[in-house]
Amino acid sequence: LGPDTSPLNGTYSIGLGAASCTNYISFESAFADLNTRGLDGNVLFEVPGDYSETAPLGGLRLGSALLNSNLATPYTLTFIKLAGGGANPVIYAQVGSGTTADGIVYLTGVDNTTFDQIDLKDNNASGTAMMEWGYGFFRMSATEGAQNNTIQNCVIDLNRNNNTTLVAEGSVGILSLNLTAA
Repeated sequence: LGPDTSPLNGTYSIGLGAASCTNYISFESAFADLNTRGLDGNVLFEVPGDYSETAPLGGLRLGSALLNSNLATPYTLTFIKLAGGGANPVIYAQVGSGTTADGIVYLTGVDNTTFDQIDLKDNNASGTAMMEWGYGFFRMSATEGAQNNTIQNCVIDLNRNNNTTLVAEGSVGILSLNLTAA
């Protein structure tokens, strides 16, 4: 019996224990599955309060030809804090590259996607290690942008001392550019 390669559909969790058919150990593993398997119905990811992880080098990247074609339909993709106690889940920034613009979450060409109560935090203290954005929306191609997306009830905490001009002046919580992501 091989790994499940069928599209996702229904409710899943992130960070509620060991990996299973319905629980992912990280946003990184959930994003990877979404990008390779796509979805064929509405998908909800619930994340427990007080959960945290650090984004991988290069940031968390959501968006692929397969996933984006699925989200162009009436399907939705939602990441939300699980009802109950605890602080909002937090995704901590990776260490930035210094030579190119860096963000924590890249949303490339995805549509109908919501992040609700999923906080982002950059603890990097030096200029080249700091993030230029928290959530970044990019186009997949000249004809496929990111549409109908929502970031709500999220705290995006970036370093105010970032004075880079790689993307904008300093750090931006939510970035939307008519460019493809590097």
